[in-house]
Amino acid sequence: MTLVYVLDILGTFTFAVSGAIIAARKQFDIFGALVIAFVTAVGGGTLRDMILGRSSLAGYEPIFWMQDITYFWAILAAVVVTLLFFRFMDRFRHVLLTFDAVGIGVFTIIGIGKAEALGIQPVFCVMMGVMTAVMGGMLRDVICQTSPIVLRKEIYATACIAGGVVYYLLEGVLVHDLRVLVTIGFIIVVRLFSVYRGLALPLMSRKLDEHSK
Repeated sequence: MTLVYVLDILGTFTFAVSGAIIAARKQFDIFGALVIAFVTAVGGGTLRDMILGRSSLAGYEPIFWMQDITYFWAILAAVVVTLLFFRFMDRFRHVLLTFDAVGIGVFTIIGIGKAEALGIQPVFCVMMGVMTAVMGGMLRDVICQTSPIVLRKEIYATACIAGGVVYYLLEGVLVHDLRVLVTIGFIIVVRLFSVYRGLALPLMSRKLDEHSK
């Protein structure tokens, strides 16, 4: 059992929890919560594998979560944990933010690693990392009729991109496992720091208004 695999399951669990929390806030039933948790946890990775040509649709191996039942159990466990402790989780805003930050940190690394294994150029590896990290959340928000976080002014996908840059800057400086952990920690810190400090990207509409004056 490798570090990357352990982190992958951890990321699946944390993202599934964030999806289940949103579903509970929207007053979905248990099945609805399971669907939202599933989409949040594996939606980004599924799209990544389809783009990389690893899906069964392309005539290759099945998508990753169909090859390992552990992903399903991790998502199911996340829904059960959320069901049992939702009142506690919903009371503190930082719980959802923390789970979400851990999820994007871990999944960015997972996506980069999957693309690297196919010999893809670093810039596209980072793109796959960002897709793995944010697309599940985007699908979750769209299904729940919420404006996707990644499309708003919050530093979200930007944190993943910055993490990808750090990952490659540390190549040859740190051993692989340590480089992975440092990159994940960096993404988590950037995401949480930006939220608690109110840092954000400039709004497109504001820039257009300034140019029109």
